[in-house]
Amino acid sequence: MRFLFVFALSVFVYTPTAMPCAGADCGSACKLGEAPATVDLSKLKGDRASFTVTGMKCGKCSSKVVVALNAVAGVKGTTVDHETGKAQVVFEGAKTNTEALLAAINTTGYTAKIDKAAK
Repeated sequence: MRFLFVFALSVFVYTPTAMPCAGADCGSACKLGEAPATVDLSKLKGDRASFTVTGMKCGKCSSKVVVALNAVAGVKGTTVDHETGKAQVVFEGAKTNTEALLAAINTTGYTAKIDKAAK
């Protein structure tokens, strides 16, 4: 299982689309309408973590982070806001942890730090 996760992340990282906005200037290449739909995390049960993500400039940027986080086994829901630079995740602590979530975000080409880890 870990091999598949590492393989999937490496494919995602080494493709041109893994670069923020596919290497293009975010302002002209992306549209805010491409932002992922907001998920209501308040109804989901599980451990929670909050991250600050730097480098996102548009909806396409936040979509890349959502896809990377949702690919981690045990993630139940994710919200990412490129305007505030915040990512929130609800996950199963038995299947993953904040370090794995942080690593998933960092593979997208953006830099993240943990704000609030699950207790």
